[in-house]
Amino acid sequence: MKKQAQESSLKILFLLNLLCKKELSKNDIIEEFKKQNVEIKKTTINNYINKLKNNNIPIVVKQRKNVNYYTFDKKYNIIPTKEELDASSDVKKLLLNEKTQQIIKNVMRIFYKFALHTYDYKIREELVDFGYYSKINWLLVKHLENHCKNKNIIMIDYILPEGSKKYIIIHTDTVKIGDWSNRLYLTGILEGDNKISQLPIDKIFRIKKVIKENVQINLETELLTYKISKEIFEKVGLDKKEGLSEIKNDIVTIRRPVDDTFFTIQRLLYFCPDLYYVSNSGIKNLIKEKLYTLKDMYNEKYY
Repeated sequence: MKKQAQESSLKILFLLNLLCKKELSKNDIIEEFKKQNVEIKKTTINNYINKLKNNNIPIVVKQRKNVNYYTFDKKYNIIPTKEELDASSDVKKLLLNEKTQQIIKNVMRIFYKFALHTYDYKIREELVDFGYYSKINWLLVKHLENHCKNKNIIMIDYILPEGSKKYIIIHTDTVKIGDWSNRLYLTGILEGDNKISQLPIDKIFRIKKVIKENVQINLETELLTYKISKEIFEKVGLDKKEGLSEIKNDIVTIRRPVDDTFFTIQRLLYFCPDLYYVSNSGIKNLIKEKLYTLKDMYNEKYY
């Protein structure tokens, strides 16, 4: 039920974004949703429009040739109540949980449009505050996504931890939100490497140049085997890259490709202390080092 409510909220926000742009009939709205591969009925559109009106969103209905056209009243000065501002914060949290940068970017655009229709500076500031995502260079993200689509090899100007910059060559693969954080990453193969790595996009200053276009990624990927308790497996399950090998004596054996060492280590750490076996000795040793580091940090903090 919660998932359905989230999907409904996203569709309503998408409808509102459409109505902020121009007047649309229900048939027009259906076609716009089809472009997003979403089927929607006229009765559902009625329901969404009523929800917008019930939440004091100024939707104007104009009739031409016996057809209703809907739009957002751009002259309206929005003054949200505290409850509505709290609700908008809840919507933002739901969006972040979706971990889809395109959805987040689109809804940010909607909130910015709302902000333009209020004269209260503090309310405007709260509406446009998306934390980390408000500081992202979305034009850079768009360019990186295009390079990933074509699997281009590019040179980037990368900001090092101490603040200096370094040129890095990367064979681009995807732009994605981190599995263990809401940070945006560029994934790909670094020059001289043979595995997928990821770089935080907020540390990429600019794209220096394109080295080569349309180069397919071919990796000989090692398969990793690990064993965890059946109890934690039933709570977490498999991710999209994993395969179930065996369940025996309440121990689950899972196989996954080692195409992203950082993510693999983070995932296996999540299963501790119910992680019983790791086939790759290098990854196993890195996990042990991480656990010892965490243990030392804990001891320093509490003893």
